[in-house]
Amino acid sequence: MKERTQNVILLLFFAICSLQIAYSQQPTQEWVRRYSFDTNDTRGLNLKTDASKNLYVLSRTTTDSTFTDVGLLKYDPAGNLLWTAYYNSPSNRSELPVAFDVSPAGDVYITARSNFNFNDVILTLKYNSNGVLQWARNFNPGVSSGPTDLSIDRDGNVVVGANVALGNGNVYALVVKYNEAGDTIWTRQFNVYSTSNISDIVIGDSSNIYTTGYHKYSMTQSNFLVLKLSTSGNFQWYASYGVFPSGGSANSIAIDSIGFVYTVGTVSIPGGYDNVLLRIDKFGNILWSKNYTGINNNHGCSFTPTGLSVNSISNSIYYTTACNAPGSTQAVTLSYTTTGDTNWVKHQPLNFTGTPQYNPKDLILDKYNNLYVICGPITTTGRDYSTIKYLPDGAQQWLLNYTGFNTFEDFIGGIALDSSFIYVTGASRNVTNTRYEIATVKYNQPIGIIGNNNELPVRIELKQNYPNPFNAATLLNYEIPKTGFVDISLYNALGQKIKKIVNSEQSAGYYTYILNLNDLSSGIYFYSLSCNGILFKTKKMLLIK
Repeated sequence: MKERTQNVILLLFFAICSLQIAYSQQPTQEWVRRYSFDTNDTRGLNLKTDASKNLYVLSRTTTDSTFTDVGLLKYDPAGNLLWTAYYNSPSNRSELPVAFDVSPAGDVYITARSNFNFNDVILTLKYNSNGVLQWARNFNPGVSSGPTDLSIDRDGNVVVGANVALGNGNVYALVVKYNEAGDTIWTRQFNVYSTSNISDIVIGDSSNIYTTGYHKYSMTQSNFLVLKLSTSGNFQWYASYGVFPSGGSANSIAIDSIGFVYTVGTVSIPGGYDNVLLRIDKFGNILWSKNYTGINNNHGCSFTPTGLSVNSISNSIYYTTACNAPGSTQAVTLSYTTTGDTNWVKHQPLNFTGTPQYNPKDLILDKYNNLYVICGPITTTGRDYSTIKYLPDGAQQWLLNYTGFNTFEDFIGGIALDSSFIYVTGASRNVTNTRYEIATVKYNQPIGIIGNNNELPVRIELKQNYPNPFNAATLLNYEIPKTGFVDISLYNALGQKIKKIVNSEQSAGYYTYILNLNDLSSGIYFYSLSCNGILFKTKKMLLIK
């Protein structure tokens, strides 16, 4: 048994080395698309993809007559602009888009802060896949309301997190759930002491809803606040964390595959600010907290650590932040174990000094659990879009910069991944340096693995997974002699398809896939490889827990 364990560890090590070879090449820029609504000042805020690999870009556009409005673009994978949508409320006031999500079928939900009758309200919009507005809902149960996040659950309902001001100085956290037709399913408000606030939302596999933010703990102290609601809107628990005397505020949340909750935020301490990561169990109990005290323990951390993510293979936790250092500000990316120990900390100097106002915008993981961090600026050619790729062990693979026109200002807004493609969007000054445009960039990174003798495979091959039997994770190796659309699917003992493992066009090469089946019960499973719609081989695997 000991020898077998050692062999598995060695195999995983060599597989990771192979993956490093596969991803060591610098991505190539496939296309750049720039767009502005008329002559307006327009900024790309974030982007998403659908099941057909189309790309959606959420934007904010500003005019003298209608103030700030919501913009939406849809591109096909080749970068062709399929349609644009633009929303200005009937009151002709400001709409500030905050968050959006896209269903697999291409329905788009957007939430925005909208000014209606000179009060801020929660505006939620739905567009279909053709860019036609399906409905718009305004909601304001207080004097002034503003949304902070939005997510779609597995049943196609949309959940909006918001904060509601009551007019007496108090604010409460609000969650609103709409169905696909725009009908309100339920609303829930939460208030402890005088103020509660939501900054981020995540939805679990059972459509339970988790939020993070802060609440007033006393007259002088604010604490992290994490809420869990059932899919029907019942409050399950809340967790509160703070450091006396001033407390803190959380702003990013994630869940691992077995239901543990993580949140990261900032606490104020004498001499500055630390970032703090919490692990919370399924019942709302805080298991541990981990402070990051800044570069050389100078307590110079950002107010907005972000991109909290969990590695599904090693159960490592990652987030990114910005911290002051002598003479510079640095983008800092951190990795922790599920017991709160530090795996690694990586620094990337940014091209500015002082308060870290240009914080890293996001961190996301690909299916191999590589990390992508977007921030800026890193170069000295202006304020550029910067994207960094790290392997799960913290090794930096590459750094990309989009410089726009000469040295004009460019501010990155969001990132999305689809197979081997990386998309980023943001705000970029136009060629005359008179206004901002949406600039969206598509990169392609090679994912094929060439053998040591530089020869490509001569036939399609699907290897037996190893180890087999296995407990949760196993390796799949396969070979593709020429570019084709690869489908590797998983079936149960009854022959029912339960998971698509690979579903993308891939170039010729040798591939290794780390398959994690933590969510499945023990039993016999089958996996098959098809290329360009033709089934080539099926093999059996045994999962034992």
